[in-house]
Amino acid sequence: MTFVDWFEAAAFCKWAGGRLPSDKEWEAAARGPEGDQYPWGNDWEDGLCNTDEAGLGVTSPVGLFPRSRQAEFGIEDLAGNVWEWCASLYDPSDKDRPDTRVLRGGSWDRRQDFARSAYRLWSSPRFRSYAVGFRVVRSSPSSGR
Repeated sequence: MTFVDWFEAAAFCKWAGGRLPSDKEWEAAARGPEGDQYPWGNDWEDGLCNTDEAGLGVTSPVGLFPRSRQAEFGIEDLAGNVWEWCASLYDPSDKDRPDTRVLRGGSWDRRQDFARSAYRLWSSPRFRSYAVGFRVVRSSPSSGR
């Protein structure tokens, strides 16, 4: 889902029984246990995910780029496709922009540099764009203990 602001994304996650990922959780998932530059490793390859280099010019269905899947966790589209809202404030100490939120992952209309696992972008929580979406984080079911 795209063209949603931070408040709508957070509300949807709550409705679905989940939440937005924190900034640190998002980066840890994208980097994986090895701390990679991209979800698939450290080397860039054109066409591996939906960034400007792929040339699609639109948002793609999740999973269209299977080689970009984060290998250890099996998470799709952590690089490219759409920017993703995170629950975290961008800089809690910034008195000029106290409510700005973190966006992660890059998008189909930006170059590879923006799709690096460590890249962070800030935005007003009211911002909407065709290139901004979100993912829902849910805990796994308990083991019944």
